[in-house]
Amino acid sequence: MKNNHYSPVILSRIILLATVSVLPALAGCDEIGVGMSEAARRGETIFAGQCATCHRTAAAAPPLEGIVGRPAGAVDYPYSRALREARFTWDAATLEAFLVAPHDTLPGNQMAFYGIEDRQTVADLLAYLEHISN
Repeated sequence: MKNNHYSPVILSRIILLATVSVLPALAGCDEIGVGMSEAARRGETIFAGQCATCHRTAAAAPPLEGIVGRPAGAVDYPYSRALREARFTWDAATLEAFLVAPHDTLPGNQMAFYGIEDRQTVADLLAYLEHISN
């Protein structure tokens, strides 16, 4: 009859593999270390297609990493007068309003962006901005 006991090395590898497989589910993320929700993943795709052209090139627009919780106009960038004089901190509500209607939310801003009508797109983009702000 064959011995069905595993060696300590094999057993420790099985336990490690099982632990690594379960941790992402326990942490609420798809991959260890990433922690990005499905909405944030969709937002990342939206950002890449609609925002990154300017916001990943510092000369074209200010970077958006860390925007949630940051005072408006706080990054070293030649903002419009409206943004330089704005007296608010970017939070979820302000960003959502800005993403929907930027020129109504902050009259006088010079951003060549006229808003996003689809609320799911706005929610996904906001989830991504919150993710890159943490």
